[in-house]
Amino acid sequence: MKQYFKNKTPWFAIVTLALAGCGGGGSDGTSFAAFPVSSAATPQTQSQPGSAPANGDSSLALSVPTPTYAANSEEIAAFTLLNAERSRCGFGLLAQNVLLDTAAYGHANYLLKNNETGHFQDPSRPSFTGKEPGDRLLAAGYTWSVVLDDNTDTRGPGANNLAGRGQAAIRGLLSAPYHALSLLAFEHDIGMSILSSDAAGSTALYGPRAIAQFDIASALNATAQRPDSAFIQTYPCEGTTGTAYKLTNETPNPLPGRNLAVQPVGQPIMIAVRPGRTLTLSSATMAVKATGAPVALLPALTSGRDTTGLIDANQAAIIPADALAPETEYTVVINGTSSPGSPAGGAGVDFTKTFSFRTGS
Repeated sequence: MKQYFKNKTPWFAIVTLALAGCGGGGSDGTSFAAFPVSSAATPQTQSQPGSAPANGDSSLALSVPTPTYAANSEEIAAFTLLNAERSRCGFGLLAQNVLLDTAAYGHANYLLKNNETGHFQDPSRPSFTGKEPGDRLLAAGYTWSVVLDDNTDTRGPGANNLAGRGQAAIRGLLSAPYHALSLLAFEHDIGMSILSSDAAGSTALYGPRAIAQFDIASALNATAQRPDSAFIQTYPCEGTTGTAYKLTNETPNPLPGRNLAVQPVGQPIMIAVRPGRTLTLSSATMAVKATGAPVALLPALTSGRDTTGLIDANQAAIIPADALAPETEYTVVINGTSSPGSPAGGAGVDFTKTFSFRTGS
């Protein structure tokens, strides 16, 4: 699930993602909380992620303090994987914040103790730490400007076995467009808690269950991470491996009217340019790298097509029409334009972004 708060004025974007396992297949019962181009633009080709800044105006975090999560914990596994994916694809690193860890633990514990899901807490229930995500961060001592709240909820036999759940939660959230854009957001800090119902003492009451809670935020008056104004970010990107190969549910549904449980789609491709700029796509193709067999793509999910308000003008998602194959490498070619937010910012820049990624098992 995802909750997004900005500038202390909450707008509710409650998102529920249901996947079963890392690739969206299996049965472990995991539930996770086209296009004109300016002819005046100057073409630019980007074949690799993390290219040297063209204009020298990047503010991405390239290093962060060593996290203090316990060695071999699910938190350190999730933190390491998420930052590796963000770094490879040019999104900048997130820093562990122990106050956000406190808030994340408090909410995971509340959900388990009360057999609930979602982003809100009832002050009359046990283990209450704050009604809304922003309240819980303030209670933990973190004064914020932006909060993004995601969680995954695993139920059923074996749910208390947390081994691998940290990385599985990250892979699952990165396989759904609204959640992926949250984990790839331009904020600075992250806190997390991956907690079992055994640890919370609720297994006997409600059965085995596990929560992976992620709080991503920027402190009040902090400047957001921003890529170079000429850079095109994607996830996956060149060299990404182990992605999910299908998406079986996300709410709000990125494809209204389509039952993703019956007709899953493939790992989406997230695209972003610097906030304040406008992303316009002209074409996109995907093919199996080994054979050249084309992959059918749905119309791009852009701010103009998205009815939830979760996609900004500088973002888009390209979604394969059907599930991809596991353990398979795909090549993606995207053409589009990155335009300034105002006429005073100059002409738009055409780009071609080419990369390959590999799905997981």
